[in-house]
Amino acid sequence: MAKFSSLDVLLKGSSGQSTRGLLRIVILLTIAAAAVASRLFSVIRMSLKQFLPPCSTKY
Repeated sequence: MAKFSSLDVLLKGSSGQSTRGLLRIVILLTIAAAAVASRLFSVIRMSLKQFLPPCSTKY
């Protein structure tokens, strides 16, 4: 008799389909949030360099 881990049990059957779908959505949202955060960081950093005098961004 084969033993199944709890993850195998969750990923099989009708509840497994919804679990996989939910996992896929969570992963995609995490990737999207990381992309937006990195872009926002670069925009804020560049705008600070634009308005601050050069001597304050030297260090």
